[in-house]
Amino acid sequence: MDPKLRSQLPQNPIQPPLENPSPDGALRFAKYLWIFLVILVGTTVIGSTAYLLNRNQARQISTVQSSPTPTVDPTANWKTQTNKDYNFSFRYSSKFTVKEEKKTYKEVPNTTYYDYTFSTGTLIQDQPDFSGFTITVTPTKGKTINQTFSGAPSGFGDSTISVSSIPPAQGSDEAAKLINAGNAVRVYRVGENFFQVVTFQNYNLLPDKSDDVMKYFDQILSTLKFTDPTANWKTFENSKFTMKYPSNWIPQASEFDIAFRSTDYADDHGMPLITSGFAAWFTLNKGYSKNINKLGLTKSEPKDWLGVKAELDTLNYEGKRMLLSTTGIIDATFSMGAASIEALEKYKAEFLSVADTIKLK
Repeated sequence: MDPKLRSQLPQNPIQPPLENPSPDGALRFAKYLWIFLVILVGTTVIGSTAYLLNRNQARQISTVQSSPTPTVDPTANWKTQTNKDYNFSFRYSSKFTVKEEKKTYKEVPNTTYYDYTFSTGTLIQDQPDFSGFTITVTPTKGKTINQTFSGAPSGFGDSTISVSSIPPAQGSDEAAKLINAGNAVRVYRVGENFFQVVTFQNYNLLPDKSDDVMKYFDQILSTLKFTDPTANWKTFENSKFTMKYPSNWIPQASEFDIAFRSTDYADDHGMPLITSGFAAWFTLNKGYSKNINKLGLTKSEPKDWLGVKAELDTLNYEGKRMLLSTTGIIDATFSMGAASIEALEKYKAEFLSVADTIKLK
């Protein structure tokens, strides 16, 4: 090539012009990218949702499987037997009938026995089937179960009683089994009284003769409950003593330290003789316990009251009265009058409960 012509050529080769991308191609690329993103996000959401659902379901299954099975109380639908004298109760199966019998003995003062006999009403070898237990009520005299019973003669040879604590019944202060005392004696201390439970057994009692009678009585005694009848009572207090009384006892002005009438009290306005309800009165240090008139005495029971010996007399002279009086160094009397001896018996338990609340200062 002619050198002159060569000198006129560009020093760098000419690059061909770049082709502009087609508009249709760009749109297709964006569309595919959008579809990909939608699929990716959708897959992520579905996977996360499935994971959470499975985890929650697993938790629910775990919760259901770990929930404890509720305990069925076999005594829930049993009948209830209530002792109104000492405010205790227990439950027993409806397939039995129960009979309560109250006993006291002059040879054993300050002691009351309650026999509870259970029966299905059938005969076994021509004899009625029965078993049961006796609850014996005695004063604590300010002592605990261990102080009273541990080391005492068992009545069986030369052996002595040992005390083994058990969970207290509802409302009791303490409870124990007396070892070497025969027939699985249990004792409950409630306030100022001991309640001793002794079973008497007939292994033919239960319809299924293989049943364990003692196991049944254990179930009964697991329902034993003591209640405080004075919990909602009112309180009277002066410089000499305090006492509690039921809401239907209405305090009265009198020459005594305190007197009451029941809400249904009525008399004949004569001596007076009570015709309805009752009247009660308490005296302290007035000399009344030293000059007791016992005309018309029908019954007398020894008692422990206010920490000393006392007597509970029933009198049928110029009215019907119960008279609780001390025989020791304390001079105190507590009396109740009613329309009849039968009415006095009806009020007796409440009368004695009120007497037990009296505390001297």
